[in-house]
Amino acid sequence: AADLTPYLTENNNEWKDTFIQKYIDGGMVDGKYFAISYQPVIETMFYNKDLFKQYNIEVPKTWDEYMAACEKLKAEGIYGVGNWSGQNHQLLEFAYQGLANDGQIVDAVTGKLDFTTANGLKDCLTKWKDVYDKGYWYPGEGALTSTKDQTQAAWYQGKVATLFDAGSNAGTYAKDADFEVGVMKFPLIKEGGNYGVNVVTNALFVPANAKHKEEAVRFIKYYTSDAGMQEIVNSGRLPATKSMQEKIETPIMKDVLATTEGDNVVSYKHMQNLSSEINAYLQNDMIGAVCSGTTVEDALKQFEDLRQTTVK
Repeated sequence: AADLTPYLTENNNEWKDTFIQKYIDGGMVDGKYFAISYQPVIETMFYNKDLFKQYNIEVPKTWDEYMAACEKLKAEGIYGVGNWSGQNHQLLEFAYQGLANDGQIVDAVTGKLDFTTANGLKDCLTKWKDVYDKGYWYPGEGALTSTKDQTQAAWYQGKVATLFDAGSNAGTYAKDADFEVGVMKFPLIKEGGNYGVNVVTNALFVPANAKHKEEAVRFIKYYTSDAGMQEIVNSGRLPATKSMQEKIETPIMKDVLATTEGDNVVSYKHMQNLSSEINAYLQNDMIGAVCSGTTVEDALKQFEDLRQTTVK
């Protein structure tokens, strides 16, 4: 990828300053910018407001409240948790909370933490095994292999009360559901503790050997201008620029953005960034392995082995 720092910083950071800092920084490596953010992908918990009202359930603010809500919903034949195979990294938001509370989040995402000693990870894996064992996760025994289509269909049918997905899909869910869709903050594992906000973003880059580098940069500049970002907003997605986020009027999109605000918010990059092997393990294998019988200790040992291979 070409180094785009000179373009972003010319004229006293004129282009760079149009972006929300944490999202443009998502494309930075070793102090240089190699990718330009156009759409933040905020990990989000959607919930079926109609179901919560019907069964008189308050929006949970802590993990224990979330579990109590799932138990109440289970008694009504409804699954509290919707998450499909291949995106288990969403569920690790609770691990990032724990790592942030323990002051280990920076070391974790940069590969400097011995993962076998990470209490935040241990606690997260233990929690999700409990959710799986109690049958809160749609569709129960088949939760670990449920596909995106299956899980979303159950969500639209009112069989699932909360759904884990990217906030960029908020507009689609609000438009397609025949019930009122809400956005909640991830319940806190520790009341008064830190809340994690990922800095994953969809972005554009220019190959280092591009024949028309200047034209490519001009295209990206147009795409991230107000005119280009307006199309992002029109399609129900979040823009990465300051001026366009200030113009968002859709209530559900505002609710997604509100999850990124607060004195206890800690921004993080994903541990998945460490290597493609770690990415695959976190998305597909680690939580599923623990839920299907692997001990938490063995799962973290495998994670640590992957880290050791990566840092060598």
